[in-house]
Amino acid sequence: MSFYSDALSKVLPPILSSIDFFFRKRRIRKQLYQEIAENNYRIVVHIARCTSIAGITQGEPLRFTENLGLSFNTWGYYTEDEGRKGLLYRLDEAATIVRIYERFKNIYTDAPGYPHVRGKVAAAEVDDSLVDGSLDRELYQSVSRKEAWEYMAALLNGKRESYGYDLNPLARPIR
Repeated sequence: MSFYSDALSKVLPPILSSIDFFFRKRRIRKQLYQEIAENNYRIVVHIARCTSIAGITQGEPLRFTENLGLSFNTWGYYTEDEGRKGLLYRLDEAATIVRIYERFKNIYTDAPGYPHVRGKVAAAEVDDSLVDGSLDRELYQSVSRKEAWEYMAALLNGKRESYGYDLNPLARPIR
């Protein structure tokens, strides 16, 4: 009997740990993707509003960060604690997620240039990550608002161009 209890005591903890990590990983990914999708939605809508004729006449691009309201709650939760940060960096798409959040945070910095252009850079990062597959499209779709996913689906189906094309005229195809 002690042979079986010794074997179980050695085998069971790693198995339970692996199962626990699997469920934690799913939860972490879903929470981060939700926040990314919501932030991207806010950026895209805010860019459209601020760069419309009415927005330009009211000087909205110069006050782009006002009322933008991006959320960094989930990101902060997983990056402020070393244990949770370790879980975050074990995700397959951790490098992509870090890049996207760096772009989101950069919108609010006092860097040279206009904040709405930095917003386009952040939106382009999300667009490009979905196009190249470094973000999971199915998960992104499942956590996005319906209209936000329809906007992304237009990109993935070739019906609209990425914000990256607006930022780099050399990346545009010659017609």
